[in-house]
Amino acid sequence: MAEQEMDAAIGKARREYREAKKEMDALQSKAGRVGQFAIKLQNALGDPSSIRFLRALQCSQHRAFEPGSLSYSQRQSSPK
Repeated sequence: MAEQEMDAAIGKARREYREAKKEMDALQSKAGRVGQFAIKLQNALGDPSSIRFLRALQCSQHRAFEPGSLSYSQRQSSPK
């Protein structure tokens, strides 16, 4: 193998190593964030009283709860 070919192969290997190292660092960072979330989830599940549920819609804003609207069970039993 000529000296230029060796230099090219070494350069390629070094570039691939740097790219793989950047990817590994990004994956480790993401794994750290996932781990932190898992710890928060574990703590929340360990103390269910700390869990807060938020209502996305007010019942009065939803069409199914408007006065005069049919409930699901009424719609199912209505004649066709």
